[in-house]
Amino acid sequence: MNFYQLTEYQKIKTKFWNGFLSDLNSDYFEALIESDDWVYLDHTDAISFYWFQQYKNFFEILEVTDETSDEKSKNLSENEEILFDVWQSGPFAKDFLKFSNRSSVKEASYKCLELFERQLVAFFRLHIAQDLKTVPETYRADFEIGDVVNGKETKINHNPIKLEFNFNLLNNDAKKEAQHIKRLNTALKKLSEYVPASFERLKLFTSHIIPINDRGIVSYSSQELPGYSVINLYHRDDMDLLDDLLHENGHHHLNYYLNTQELIIEEEEQAYYSPWRKSMRPVRGIYHAFFTFYWALDLFQQLSQPKLLEKFSKPEQDKILLRFCEEHHMLYYCIPDLVLMKAEGLILPTGYQLIEHMMDNLKKQQVSITQFEKKLSPKALAKINDLKKVLKNQHEIRSSIVN
Repeated sequence: MNFYQLTEYQKIKTKFWNGFLSDLNSDYFEALIESDDWVYLDHTDAISFYWFQQYKNFFEILEVTDETSDEKSKNLSENEEILFDVWQSGPFAKDFLKFSNRSSVKEASYKCLELFERQLVAFFRLHIAQDLKTVPETYRADFEIGDVVNGKETKINHNPIKLEFNFNLLNNDAKKEAQHIKRLNTALKKLSEYVPASFERLKLFTSHIIPINDRGIVSYSSQELPGYSVINLYHRDDMDLLDDLLHENGHHHLNYYLNTQELIIEEEEQAYYSPWRKSMRPVRGIYHAFFTFYWALDLFQQLSQPKLLEKFSKPEQDKILLRFCEEHHMLYYCIPDLVLMKAEGLILPTGYQLIEHMMDNLKKQQVSITQFEKKLSPKALAKINDLKKVLKNQHEIRSSIVN
């Protein structure tokens, strides 16, 4: 995959030449530009793309900081509010709070930018150029790319474990390594056998799997780090693992398009009900959810076919049927909102084309969904009926607003 957009890449390179660097690290990058090492960033791998996006963020924050007034006032200016939001939602939140208690927002931002750039230099040297053998004390471990922290020591993982079908495991728990390998290889083999089309997409968009041990997290990934999926392998069962791998791959699949073209208009107004979050969400939230949860529907729809369903235990069969019905009703609920977004110009033609066949499939399923509901256990059927009541109520609220 070609992660780079040449014009954006050249803009960043030009900014290096024009001296958009702090005094702290300018010598390193000035030397880098003039050396052959710069070709590292011509590689179209995910780590280089991730670093490129981080430095792009750095310059955007720098420009806002430069444009922020030095004058103090009782109320925050628009730029100061932007800087507060940016720093408080990232890894330098504690630093920004400490600096802003002692100085102006602008000065605090400049100090955080120095920390940010120091991190970016260390990241570049550790993960891309790989010319730094000792991890600096100031380096902040990046779990999403496999950095391992043991006490105060940070280890950089450049040697992922090869799984079946050429996937990579960035393991951070030596005691669970054999178990992780076995579970993941089993899951990958099942996906290749049971849902071959989805598995081909998985091979195309997912490259690395990072286990996480946190009851509060199911799985996650980042638009800025294509192909890297953080998956909970500790508190989720084997059926969940199939679902989680395809769900995060759905994010990578969608982000591939989002990184190269505009699919939707990013409005912040939370005007649409999300059946998954059980709360109001903006256009982006609904569009992302629809695209990514569709692959769970596709998985459970295929597994619910008699010849495949009989391969699973009774509890697994019940879960497959329940999950299929759940995802169908939640996704089907979103169709009118997506159609409305398109009509209002919030989903662009290219973005709508990506989900149009999904909506067509849901409409076809709607005719036969009651046949699957008849196969549910009484407990599962009660859960589906409760869901349908909630969605019906939300539909009535939506209709009253639209009308």
